[in-house]
Amino acid sequence: MKLSSLLAAALTASTTVLADSNGVTCLKNHPNIHNAIGVFCGKSNMVIPSAYGNRGFASGGKWVGIRGTCSPAQWVPMNWCISQLEEVCAQAPGDGNNQKKFGKNGCQTFVTWAA
Repeated sequence: MKLSSLLAAALTASTTVLADSNGVTCLKNHPNIHNAIGVFCGKSNMVIPSAYGNRGFASGGKWVGIRGTCSPAQWVPMNWCISQLEEVCAQAPGDGNNQKKFGKNGCQTFVTWAA
């Protein structure tokens, strides 16, 4: 039992470090995308698909949003929105354009791009 508790704690810690690392990398490489993520992910009751996710948010010529084909719609908690968009941002090339699928069966597409 102790080993599984330690393993769970280690996995949680490594996930937190990775999320923090993605946030730092995103801020360093794409500050306007990072700012847009902060505003866009501030919605506490976001579901995908939705008009809100499709509309997204732009800052400094960069856009973030979440497109989706989920049926029924899936809730996206703020912390997931932030960490997943920061991951997409951190892995984006110089222009900031990137996308990655999340959610059940990959029905949510988190997107960053030049507006």
